Amino acid sequence: MWEPDPEAVLGVMFVGLIAYGRSATGFRPAGDRPTMGGSHRRGARNAGRGPDARAGPVAAGIRQPAAEGSHFMARPTALSSAPGPVHSAQPTLPAYARDAATYDTRTGPFDRYRRQIVDLLPLERDDVVLDIGCGTGLCFAQVQEYIGPGGTIVGVDASADMLTIAAERVTAQRWANVVLVESAAEHADLPDGADHALFCAVHDVLQSGPALDHVLAHVREHGAVAAGGGKWAPAWAMAINAAVLALHTPYVRDFSGFERPWTGLAERLGGMKVQDVAMGGGYVAYGEVARG
Repeated sequence: MWEPDPEAVLGVMFVGLIAYGRSATGFRPAGDRPTMGGSHRRGARNAGRGPDARAGPVAAGIRQPAAEGSHFMARPTALSSAPGPVHSAQPTLPAYARDAATYDTRTGPFDRYRRQIVDLLPLERDDVVLDIGCGTGLCFAQVQEYIGPGGTIVGVDASADMLTIAAERVTAQRWANVVLVESAAEHADLPDGADHALFCAVHDVLQSGPALDHVLAHVREHGAVAAGGGKWAPAWAMAINAAVLALHTPYVRDFSGFERPWTGLAERLGGMKVQDVAMGGGYVAYGEVARG
């Protein structure tokens, strides 16, 4: 009788629990951080960044929004001085409010999968990183290890409840270089010329062309993009797919594109590489912005 591999089961649990619904070819193993070629990468980064992209350290306080507006909980000088209108085509799913307080605990055992996705980014000191669908900020600490206090994390999420937890994390860690933006990804106020973008378990965002276009337009040429989350396993893996369906249903608005969630990114990035994980019930992906 077939028995599931324990590693795969943990992977499937991660895919469902961490995804919280927001969500091949050869690939580097986890921990082998990709590089883009020394001086070429450094020159491209400096040339591609807009004049306002490098935001200095900022206070991690909470700023209340206007009647309608992007809700900025912390703000680098690169962002506009006044909040714009809050845009969200649809309200956030109830699970984001219901589970925000327990999100960290429930996904803690699977932190190494999250770290694998972040490790795909060739992060350097002082980099500006867009964390799209940042949730409670579970990726922040790992990013901070690489970018240091001179870098900036811009965390975007449509859920006020998730961002409240993220703001508490920022305050507790005394990070003065984190910006939290409550907004749909396609309308978020972002700095120009960011170095990298991270899409961790944000399926619905990845299926939105306007969201991808808006975010990638704010990443410099040759900037890296990493993504990961849940997907359908091969048709024969019925048990895996049943688990994925049960775990994702409360948190995914639309399962369209769940066979290859990275397709929209692959159409917009150069050198896209994808690796299946969790017996096909999840994936990690990496590519670079190439406008040429």
